[in-house]
Formats: sequence, C-alpha cells, structure tokens
Amino acid sequence: MVGRVNPSHQRPPWVPDSSVAACTRCRTSFSFELRRHHCRFCGNIFCHYCSSKSRPVLALGYADPVRVCDACHDLCALRDVFLDVVRTGDLR
Repeated sequence: MVGRVNPSHQRPPWVPDSSVAACTRCRTSFSFELRRHHCRFCGNIFCHYCSSKSRPVLALGYADPVRVCDACHDLCALRDVFLDVVRTGDLR
C-alpha cells in the first residue's frame, strides 16, 4: 500500500527489487535509465519522480533527511502539523 501508516515505529521491510517491475505509484516500468528507489518510510519501490523528496523520519531513527515517496512525504508533513497543533494548542 502506498503511504501506509507505520504505528509500530519500526523500519518497514523493504520490498525486494526483483519483485517489482514498475513504480508502485505511477506504474512506469523500470529500466537502465529509470532506476528503483525504496521509500524509507513505507519500504515500497518507486521511480525517481515519485520519490524525489527527502525528510528526517525521527520515529524510524532517521535523523538526517532520507528518500521518501510523495505519499509518505505528505503523510509525514500532515503528522508534523497535527503534532505541532497538539503540542501548542494553536488551531490557527
């Protein structure tokens, strides 16, 4: 599942490269020129275009920015906003 939530705070198992012939999101076939990239948050395989963002994922132990798919990037950003609102009580 693209952008799945990881409530266990454990690094997800990576999908094996050999089991995926196309990007999980856009379904473009991988080739010598279009390489596979693992999202560090969900463990799925994406093309560069669908996983071009990076961010720290502290809940999984990544303090430095790491590659994440677009869906997980958006999910993490929403989580950050939610946690900030909970922490500050600011509902602006």
